Amino acid sequence: MIGRVDYIVRNTAQAAKGKLAVWTLLTDGKTGAVLWSNRYETPLEAAGIFDLQRNIAARIASDIGRPRGIIASLEYTRIANDSFRSSEGIDCYLRAFRFSSTFDRADYREAHACAEAASKTNDANALALFAVLELAGESFGYNGAPSSERRAMAVRLADQAFRLNDLGSLPRMASYAAAICEGDEERFRRISGLSVRDYPNNPAVLFDVAQRAILGTSAEGIALLERAHKLNPVSDSTYGVLKAFDAFQHSQDDETILNALNLGSATLSPSLQVIEMALRAHVGDQNGAERMRRSLQVLGFTQRSDYLDLIDRVCWTKEVKKTIRQLFATN
Repeated sequence: MIGRVDYIVRNTAQAAKGKLAVWTLLTDGKTGAVLWSNRYETPLEAAGIFDLQRNIAARIASDIGRPRGIIASLEYTRIANDSFRSSEGIDCYLRAFRFSSTFDRADYREAHACAEAASKTNDANALALFAVLELAGESFGYNGAPSSERRAMAVRLADQAFRLNDLGSLPRMASYAAAICEGDEERFRRISGLSVRDYPNNPAVLFDVAQRAILGTSAEGIALLERAHKLNPVSDSTYGVLKAFDAFQHSQDDETILNALNLGSATLSPSLQVIEMALRAHVGDQNGAERMRRSLQVLGFTQRSDYLDLIDRVCWTKEVKKTIRQLFATN
């Protein structure tokens, strides 16, 4: 339960020379790090023991909990770390959000152009957004032919964003996404671990880390996926297909796989649609597989070679790619 607490107040009291001294520590509920400390004194003869307790408690509560107190300052800092410097950056983020809900190529081009322009301001969040979109474009083929130079540029942008702001959610996402594409699992674990630690109740963060762990590393991400789903059962469309893929990998029956696939309804990324199409065909759901095929066709992926190209491009492990290719070979 402690892991769900944002802050913990710890007190130590000592009586000496007619005074009661109380040392107060405010610690991070997730890491135990000391965020703030203070010392309070009050004369012992001033009042009875209960009055002394109330007096000290009121002073501590005032310093920590008032509108301009230490917690408010810490939360303001967190908000500042996740904010764009300009309205242009916010507009780009909204465009990127639209793209992530449609995966349409025109929406991608608009979001990408906007983020590229906003990144010129050296805003860490804009740089990170541009990096994430570049990596997506390379993975889905929306930037054209595969380009090691463009992927390397995206990695550099992610690194730059993280150096400028290693506390922000978006720079961290860009950094651990780039680490996956570079095959640097240790860096992925370290940076994604920071995100999970600091945003333990944010389903969007947890779903993103879980997806990349399940498909892009050897890390176990199912427990994190379940945690995110429990926090918000309707917040992410990836849950069903990732659950189904895990069930397939663990040789569970077709009904279990199909039931998991049917948990999702919103638009998936092209690469995850390929997984869902292959899994539905595997369990004999030809209507569902055809529905996925038509959805991919709308996005510009019209034939088997397009699906295989997606598998080759995306930042997944060799084992996951091999599994998906084998699914296509048997369908």
